[in-house]
Amino acid sequence: MHGEEAEMNKKIWGAFYGQVIGDALGVTCEFMNVERTTARIAAVREKAGRKNADSILPMIGCEEREVKAGQFTDDTEMALSLARSLIAKKDFDKVDVACAYSFWLCATQPTDSGMTTQNALRADIFYDPGTV
Repeated sequence: MHGEEAEMNKKIWGAFYGQVIGDALGVTCEFMNVERTTARIAAVREKAGRKNADSILPMIGCEEREVKAGQFTDDTEMALSLARSLIAKKDFDKVDVACAYSFWLCATQPTDSGMTTQNALRADIFYDPGTV
């Protein structure tokens, strides 16, 4: 792999790692409004002894959702499903992606998938993917 291809590969991996790390870091404040997020981050920094706003925010997970520190969520699971499909098909195949998402939901029975995700993946459209 040389030149532009190697550079593109770095960008793809960087985006993917950023998504996974951001998901594991952000689960602490997921679904919170700005005020609650600000208060939560301040409390996390205080507890970790990192009062400086420039300090690194530790991954602490989310006890309310039973997500452990460093654990990622359904967002990353779906990104992994999309990545597997893209690699296998070497292109975006909407039917394969729909099947990958449905397989993930049914086979792994995730504990943290949201209602919107569950409702979308159980919609009638998945019984006839050709209608997408």
